[in-house]
Amino acid sequence: MYSEFPQEICVRLNFRAEIAHVILMAKENRFIPQCEILIGDGISGSFVDAEYRVGGIGEQITNVPKQINTFGIGSYVKVVFTKQPSKTVKNPGGQVGLSLLRIWGQPLGYNKGLVNEAHPLQGQTETVDKVLIELGIPLNNIKWTNEDPENYSYAPVDEDTRLTLIDMEKLKDKAHQTEDYEMLNQITKDLKIVYDLGNEILNLKRELEIASAREDFNTAIEIRNRLKQLEQERDRFDALYETSRFEDMIVMARPTTAQRRLAKKLEDDERERLAALKRQKEKEAEEERLRRLREEEERERLKREEEERRRRQQQQTNVKTVKKKQFSTVKQEKTVEVARDPLEYNEGDDDIDPYLTPKLIEAGGKVIDLENSVLKRALTSGTLLVTGVKLWSALHSESWRHRDAASRAFLEYLQAPLKPKYIGKTRKLFKAAIDVAQEAC
Repeated sequence: MYSEFPQEICVRLNFRAEIAHVILMAKENRFIPQCEILIGDGISGSFVDAEYRVGGIGEQITNVPKQINTFGIGSYVKVVFTKQPSKTVKNPGGQVGLSLLRIWGQPLGYNKGLVNEAHPLQGQTETVDKVLIELGIPLNNIKWTNEDPENYSYAPVDEDTRLTLIDMEKLKDKAHQTEDYEMLNQITKDLKIVYDLGNEILNLKRELEIASAREDFNTAIEIRNRLKQLEQERDRFDALYETSRFEDMIVMARPTTAQRRLAKKLEDDERERLAALKRQKEKEAEEERLRRLREEEERERLKREEEERRRRQQQQTNVKTVKKKQFSTVKQEKTVEVARDPLEYNEGDDDIDPYLTPKLIEAGGKVIDLENSVLKRALTSGTLLVTGVKLWSALHSESWRHRDAASRAFLEYLQAPLKPKYIGKTRKLFKAAIDVAQEAC
């Protein structure tokens, strides 16, 4: 319906009747937010001439049958849709749809057809509730205890629970015939529990439809989770009593050709996935092996460089023999130990030279030597033997390029692998780093 609301549907009865209740069900995605049931009374004329009054009001009608209690006498029933549902993706026009309309009542007059009918007893229990339902008594007013299998067909529970209840009632009758009173005691208690579960499941399904129609998805999630818990608890009773629903759950039909093809495809996909995973692991293992090999080669190279540096340092610090020629008849050799001045060159220059020289060449210019007084102060504190004379002079240069080159060279030296002489003895290195940082700032 694309016109404005309210909209209405009018049903004409073939006789004047007392109407007890109406059952409505909406179409999928076309739920009815609110409607009014009007009962019109008129002996002659059309539905326009009849006088109507409100017999009942229904709200939130979804694709689950809903009973609306009414009270009135008449020959016309008018369903008025008072509110338009909200527009959604599945219902862009905001339409309502009615898929089921059932009217319960009894005709009035001399030809109403009431006769005395005898209802046989079943299981020593009268089917009073069934008679009341046929007379139009609302379902919610029936006390659902000690029901026979026939009456469970009308119980306000979901369809799956209804099947479970009927099967359990059959087991109860069988236990009664065999005088298995222990079984009767237990199954009577379980019947009430299963009925309560089915009633709650039915109510939750209706609430889920309403929440989905209102787009209240947080509530819908909670209801769905609760439904799963109740259905699992109900299925536990199916497994306990081995009902027909339980047999349907455990029966496995022979797979079709399409199912076998799908299973083979899934198996091939899984095999390919495992093969790809194996290749990936082998590739990662090979990369790890190459990485370790490169690290080992790097350690060997650094070790060789360290040994070569030590050898050169040992040669530089060795005692030098100076032969002095005596202008005499006998040539006398005299050994003189010559030690290198640490204010000119020391072991710190050997350590930092591979890092400093390329950067000074890049910076350009010549580094001017410092005064001995400045170098002596650095030598006294121990910093000069770590940084070397050349780097300490570059730090005090007037050219900012030299100072920057010296700072970056010492930073790379600190980031390089620790020299063996500093392992466990990093105090001098730490103090020198502080002095260099202070000078660089």
